[in-house]
Amino acid sequence: MSACWFVSAENKMRFADWQGEPHSVVYQSSSGDLHLMNRPATQLLSLLQEQPATEEQLQQRYTNCFEADRQSFTNKPADAFLPLTDRSINQHLFQFRALGLIESIDL
Repeated sequence: MSACWFVSAENKMRFADWQGEPHSVVYQSSSGDLHLMNRPATQLLSLLQEQPATEEQLQQRYTNCFEADRQSFTNKPADAFLPLTDRSINQHLFQFRALGLIESIDL
């Protein structure tokens, strides 16, 4: 059985990052908490806020972002889009849920 992961409407996030810095700050509106995250984690969370996804869909969307970023000529930090393994994405999802950042429903 797979799960669909999402950010609830009451728990919108705001993201802040700075050129050359390896981490981003995520503001969690429902709690007022700030979370310091690496860029891949921030990108995953941002993708889930845009649209709910299964783990497989999230992997594909992340990979698409990674490929688009790699081919662009922007001045993003080298770790802006690092490739992630399925296991790493799974670990991020469970950490996000433990922090109350995302929820899931079984499909």
